[in-house]
Amino acid sequence: MHRTLLQWGVAVVVGLTGCTDTLRDVEAEGALELPAACVDFGVVPPGGSAVRELVLHNPASGLLELFESSVVEGPFTILEPPGQTIEPGASASMRIRFAPRSLGAARGSVRIRSSDPNAPTQEACLRGLAGGPDIVCDTTSIDFGEVPVGIERRARFTCSNRGSSGTTGLLELHAMDADSNAVQLSIRNDDGSSGTKPEGYASGEGFEVLVRFVPQEAGTIDSTIAILSNDVLEPTVSIPVRGEASRLAPCALELPEAIDFGLVLQGRRKVLPLTLTNAGSDRCILWDVNLAADGGGAFAMANKPRLEIPAGESVDVNVAFFPDEPSPALAGEVTMQISDPAASSRSVALRGRSLPPCLAFVPEVIDFGQVAPGCASGGREIRLVNTCADPIELQELHLPDVPFAVAGTPEALPVTLPGYGSLPLEVRVQPEGEGAASATLVATTHDGHSVAEATLAGEGDSDPALVDTMRQRNVHRVDLLWVIDNSASMQPYQTVLAQGMQAFLHYALDNDLDFQVGVTTTGLEAAGTSIDCPGGVDGGEDGRLFPVDGSRPRILTPETPDLVGSWAGNVAVGTCSSAERGFDAAIRALTPPVIDSADDPRHPEPNDGNLGFLRGDAHLAVVFLTDEEEQSGLPVQHYFDRLASLKGVDRPDRLSIHALAGDPGTGCNGSRGTARPGDRFAALAARAGGLFESVCVDDWSAPLQRIGAAAFGLQVRFPLTNDCADRDGDGSITDGDGEVEVLVGGSVVPSDDAQGQRAWRYVDGAIEFYWPHIPAAGRTVEVRCTPACH
Repeated sequence: MHRTLLQWGVAVVVGLTGCTDTLRDVEAEGALELPAACVDFGVVPPGGSAVRELVLHNPASGLLELFESSVVEGPFTILEPPGQTIEPGASASMRIRFAPRSLGAARGSVRIRSSDPNAPTQEACLRGLAGGPDIVCDTTSIDFGEVPVGIERRARFTCSNRGSSGTTGLLELHAMDADSNAVQLSIRNDDGSSGTKPEGYASGEGFEVLVRFVPQEAGTIDSTIAILSNDVLEPTVSIPVRGEASRLAPCALELPEAIDFGLVLQGRRKVLPLTLTNAGSDRCILWDVNLAADGGGAFAMANKPRLEIPAGESVDVNVAFFPDEPSPALAGEVTMQISDPAASSRSVALRGRSLPPCLAFVPEVIDFGQVAPGCASGGREIRLVNTCADPIELQELHLPDVPFAVAGTPEALPVTLPGYGSLPLEVRVQPEGEGAASATLVATTHDGHSVAEATLAGEGDSDPALVDTMRQRNVHRVDLLWVIDNSASMQPYQTVLAQGMQAFLHYALDNDLDFQVGVTTTGLEAAGTSIDCPGGVDGGEDGRLFPVDGSRPRILTPETPDLVGSWAGNVAVGTCSSAERGFDAAIRALTPPVIDSADDPRHPEPNDGNLGFLRGDAHLAVVFLTDEEEQSGLPVQHYFDRLASLKGVDRPDRLSIHALAGDPGTGCNGSRGTARPGDRFAALAARAGGLFESVCVDDWSAPLQRIGAAAFGLQVRFPLTNDCADRDGDGSITDGDGEVEVLVGGSVVPSDDAQGQRAWRYVDGAIEFYWPHIPAAGRTVEVRCTPACH
C-alpha cells in the first residue's frame, strides 16, 4: 500500500507493507503549522502598545492538541491563548501584545508545545520597533554663580531629537518656560530660524536654547526650565537654574583702548599684559574675558571665564602676538562683560605688524666633533645672510670666546648687507684641554629687529676620532636650467651635449623623477642676424627659455614627445653672440619679470615668459656650459646669494650649481678647441657644493653622468665636520694608507673599484663620489678618520 503524507507543505510518498496498525496511529495525530514570516507589530512609541494575531494551523487529518504556549523573550505578552485543540484542517488564533518601554528594535518569539509527533515544540518569530521622538539635552543644570542685580549673564544649551526616523519620530515642542522672571529663554534652530518649529523636529534635528539671567532683586534665585514635548517617555525635561544675585556698585573698570605690539618678526613671539584696574569702591566682576578676533591666529590668550578684582587693585591678563606671516597691519580684539549695568560690555583693540626676519646664519649649528687639545680644527664656513630684498645694517657681531675663533669679520661695524647678500665667515675650534665646549655666535641689526644666532660645538679629546654619518638626499622633483654659451666657438661643444642626452638624463629617467629642463643662453642682446642663432631672437634670449619662438617645447619633461629630438634642438642654441654673461642670464631667467610672466613684458615677442618653470616644491639646479671666462659684472658671492634666495637661504639642499668650462687658472686645450679659464664658474659651483668639469675632456659621458646625477638631486660631495689627518705626510689622504674609510649603507667602499676606476676621493675636507658609485637616494654615508691637527 502507498500513502501520501503532507508535512510542512511537502508531499512525501511512502510505500507501506504490512504496517496497517502503525499507519492508523499516525493518521490519528495532528500537525502544527506556524507562519514562515515573523509577526510584525510595526512602529510603536514607548509606553504604547499594539496587538497582533498569530495564526496556528493544523494541516493534518488528526486532531492537534495544544499543551503550552509562552513568550521566550522581548516586550511581548500573550493576551488570549488559543483553545486546547485544533480540528483537522482548521486554524486557531493567538492574540499577542507588543508594549515597549524604551526606543529601539525588539525581537522575540512564542514557544508552543503540541501533540505534533514530528515537531512537538515550535517557535514563532515576533518583532517590532519602539519608535517615536526622544528629546535629549546636553545639560542637566545651570549655575550662574554670583551675578550683580541688573547685570545680564548668558548660558546656552542644545537639545535634539534622538528618536526614530519618519513621521512617527517627529519631535513636537508644546511649551518651554521658566518659573522665574529673572530667566528669559529663546530658541535658535539648526537651520538658523528662531522659535519653535511648527512642523516639528525630525530625527537628528535640534535647537539651541539661549538662557538670559537678569536678576532684579538680591538673593538666591532658584528656577526651573521646563520643556514640554510629545516624547512619551519623558514628556517634560526639567533643567534647574540657580544664581546668587548681589548688589554691587557699578564697576569702575579702567583699561587701555588698545595694545600695540609694534613690529614683531615673523615667527617670533611677543607677550604684553592687558592691565585691568578697578578704580571704584566696590568689587568688580568680569566674565568671558577672551579674544573676539585673533587676527587670523596672530593673537592668543588664555580665556578667563570669571575674574574678580577688589576695589583699588589691578589684574594683568597676558596677550601674545605670534605672527606666522608678514603683514603691515594685523588687528584683534579682546572683549569682556563687567558688573556695570549701564556699560556691561567692554573691549580692547589689538594691533601689530610683522616683517620676515632678515638675518640668519647658514648653517645655524656647526659641530667640529673631537679635536686633540692644543690642535686647531680645519676651518668651517658659516654665512651671515640677509634673507630680504632690502639692504639691512649689521650693527653688532658678538664673537665667542676661546676655544672658538672666527675669521673674516668686518674691520668696523656697522656694515650694510645688500638684499639677499651675505657675509662669509670662517670658524675654527682649538680646545685647550679635555671636555666639551660650546658657544653662540650672535648678530644684530641696527634697529634690533633682526637677531641671528649660531651654535658652535666641539670636544677636546686626547685620542680624537672623526666619525661622520650622513644620508643621501631623496629628491623627486627637479627644475633644471642649462645656461649655454652661444658665442662663435661653441658649436663643437653644443654638438657633443646634444649627443649626450642619455648620459645626462640617465639617473633622472631610471628613477622616474618629475623633472623640467629648460635652456637659455649667455646672450642678453640680439646679435642682428639669425644665420647662426635659431630661436627667433638672434641670440638675445636675455634669460628667456630657448627657443623663444616656441618652435619646439621650451620646457622638457619625461612626457615630452620626441624628448631626444627636442633636447638636441634646444641645446643647439647657435653661435652668433659675443657676450658671455652666464650669471646675469641665469638670474634673469629665474627672477621676475620673466619667471612669473607667460609673456615677458620687456620684449615684443609673444608668450616668451618662463612662467611655470620654477616650482616651489622642486629642487633647483643650474648648469653652465662655456669655453670663455664669465663676464657678468658683480662678484661671485652676489650671484650665489641671489640664486640661494630662490629656494631659501636656510635650505642649501634645494639648490645645486654645476659647470662645464675651461680649467681654472690655466684654461685648457682639447680636440674641440681652446677654452679660457673658468675661474668664476668654478668658484660659483664650489660655493654651492656643486661640480666643476673640464670642457676640454674628449669623452663627456662620465662628466655628464656625474653632473646629471648631482643636478637631479643626488649629493656628490659630502663635507666633513673636520679635516682628516695626513698621517704619512705624502700630501694625500687615501684609504690605501689607512687614513680614511668610507662606508655606504654600512659596507666599506674602496676608493677604486674592481676595474680600477675611481669611486671616491678625499678633497678639501670632503668626500667626493664618482659615477656610478654615487650613493643612491636615502643611503647612509659614513666616513671615519683621525682629525687633522692644524
